[in-house]
Amino acid sequence: MEQEQTHDELSELAQELSRHIERSTLMLTSSFHRAFGVPSRSDPGFPAAERCGLRLVLLREELAELAEAMANGDIVAAADALADLQVVLDGTFLEL
Repeated sequence: MEQEQTHDELSELAQELSRHIERSTLMLTSSFHRAFGVPSRSDPGFPAAERCGLRLVLLREELAELAEAMANGDIVAAADALADLQVVLDGTFLEL
């Protein structure tokens, strides 16, 4: 019983941490967009085709880097690719 409770507590903590990180990266990316004039939308929709294309290129590039890092067993490169993916994903979210 005690082990189940500890597992549940750890799961809740991991979920809360995940929610905090998600909010934090999105807020930081939003600040970056404002500071450097990167487009963001206040209403849902698609940006111009060239921006959509750019976002897809960036996402594919970072995903390919992650796949390569995982294939090579390179945890540092995988962490770097995941961080880059998160930022690009957040930026894409802000543009849609």
